[in-house]
Amino acid sequence: MRLSTLLSLLLLGGCSLFSSDTDDTTFRTDAGRYEARRTGYGLELDPIAFTFTNARSRAVYVPGCPGPNPPSLQKLVNGAWVEAWSPVVTQCLGPSVRVGAGQAYRDTLHVLAGLPSDNLYPKFETLPVEGTYRLVLGVDRTEDPERIVPTPLGERVSNPFELREASN
Repeated sequence: MRLSTLLSLLLLGGCSLFSSDTDDTTFRTDAGRYEARRTGYGLELDPIAFTFTNARSRAVYVPGCPGPNPPSLQKLVNGAWVEAWSPVVTQCLGPSVRVGAGQAYRDTLHVLAGLPSDNLYPKFETLPVEGTYRLVLGVDRTEDPERIVPTPLGERVSNPFELREASN
């Protein structure tokens, strides 16, 4: 193989290795836009159905106890992703949900959150609500809760989506 051909292949292959395009993500929400409503208890979001597909050649695990831990929400603020809402989860060492190679894990995130001025937890930390968000799912490479090895962040963040506050 000629050197110029080899260099071309490396350059073309490198583009896909370092691409930040979220269209090829293995973690997708069911819509590109959701609404949030203020209630007497705080902020309630439309349910966010999602599918995480394990693109690895080995099984991965979604930790939880007694069931799988829900994902957190991050908001894009001034070009950086910041934590907007994180679920309250138990700290027990329960069985994880196994997601085999090529298999999918589907669930729906339900968010009822307190506002920064409320007494309800967990809080929705980023006001105004309007903006671009993504889900972040806890996914480990090992089933052993004593030896947690998370998968790289890029493998466990969803596609970006818009969140708007519904007018009452």
